[in-house]
Amino acid sequence: MNMLSIHSMQEYLKKSIPSLNQNKLNGLLAEIEFRNYLSEIGLHDRVSVGGWIARTKGVDIFGHNTIVMFPEIIRPETDYGPNRNLPEPARGLHTICSTFHQIGIRSLFCAPIIVINEDAESVIWKSVQLGVPTQHEYEDFPDNLIGFEKRKSKYNFLQYGNKNVENKKVIKDIPELALADEFTKENIKVCFQNILMAEISDIDGILWGEQYTYPLEIKEKTAASDRDMGEYFGLDVGPFVKLAYYASKKGISTPFS
Repeated sequence: MNMLSIHSMQEYLKKSIPSLNQNKLNGLLAEIEFRNYLSEIGLHDRVSVGGWIARTKGVDIFGHNTIVMFPEIIRPETDYGPNRNLPEPARGLHTICSTFHQIGIRSLFCAPIIVINEDAESVIWKSVQLGVPTQHEYEDFPDNLIGFEKRKSKYNFLQYGNKNVENKKVIKDIPELALADEFTKENIKVCFQNILMAEISDIDGILWGEQYTYPLEIKEKTAASDRDMGEYFGLDVGPFVKLAYYASKKGISTPFS
């Protein structure tokens, strides 16, 4: 059996994430709380896992090719050996990906295979395209992607190790459920970036409504205090602009939690 423990996931994240502070941890906890709320009101099967949007970068080709990746979450102490039957993507994810396809974004569901037991760096990925009328089979990821520039020289995305003491403390405090999600997203991002060049933005989730599809950006902020204006907090406008851009191409609403 080929599986990963909580410890293996933690050790990987210590090497892959350059900076992880208490605010990031608060955001992960907020996402858990939000997803639990969706379950309580019966909408747990209408929201996707988190993922990544990748688009080409460079003079004259920026954004010409865009894909979205939704990975299967790697659960601790679960067998993902080479002989496993790759999963059938959730029905709702097909609907979500159909919306992306209509605005020119290729959508992939990615399934992991652990080649070596307890070796987080041995994870490889297979992907299948969703949101199109024809059925596709799983292929090697990201080797099956076209339109992206190949990385000319190797870059060590697992270089951080013990450089950041705060990282180590915060990673130990991540709840098991959120840890699996965070590890999965980091692992597939590194797998992609080891081979291809692209601008990558994360997706917290996509909500499939009765009529529309809603991209989600989940935020949790701790207020600071100012003598003149009292308590306040700031928001990075980048994710909002990103989601507004994709939403505007299809007239999609963009709620934020």
